[in-house]
Amino acid sequence: MASLAGLSWRRVQTNSISPEYKKKILDMYNNLYQSVGTIDYTVDSIIGKYPYAWIGETTGQQIENPINLKSVILYWKSNYGNKIGLCISETPQITKDHGFPKIFELLENRQNDPNENYYVEVSHAPEKIFLKNKLEPITEPNILRTLLGNNIQVLNENELKYYSTPSKDGLSTQYAPLGSYFRKIEGLDEPPVRKTLYGKYNIMKGGKNKKYGKINGKIKKTLKKRNKN
Repeated sequence: MASLAGLSWRRVQTNSISPEYKKKILDMYNNLYQSVGTIDYTVDSIIGKYPYAWIGETTGQQIENPINLKSVILYWKSNYGNKIGLCISETPQITKDHGFPKIFELLENRQNDPNENYYVEVSHAPEKIFLKNKLEPITEPNILRTLLGNNIQVLNENELKYYSTPSKDGLSTQYAPLGSYFRKIEGLDEPPVRKTLYGKYNIMKGGKNKKYGKINGKIKKTLKKRNKN
């Protein structure tokens, strides 16, 4: 399939989109993840888990015809920002060409608006794409446990070499990135998966009017007032 020229992205609350769009989101999920194992979602359960989404549609289309829906980034709001849960598209190529660039844009949050901080867990092939694009994972164990809970196993530097990927030439080895951890995926009857976490987050420190965010492995303070909503 030829790559699409461009997608128009809009943010929605998932309970407001058409039943046909909701069904297509579930169908795209099942089609893309069936080879690696899928959570047994229904239309209602996947929409209920992810109340918000960025929807990528064929440029210029205004009607919610499922043929126009090509990619979707599903997320929910935590106490620390917007946690991206899934990026799914009609094909893996559409995810690569359009879904990932949109996620990179969201993670960057150039305006440093604390209400627009996004973070995302990645593993397997997506992790390689993140590293290839020079993104650096969040590495501090305490921050990882704050954002993800205490049921993760953070790898120390000495353990990383045991989870490595040989290079194509067979002469060198890419160790697992610093910040790697294992987490059990709820709903999947599979062993814990090694993951890394990327993006910006909000953690309150030293006063209610200070916001703290993080990207590319560096903590940075912003002087935005807390949004009480």
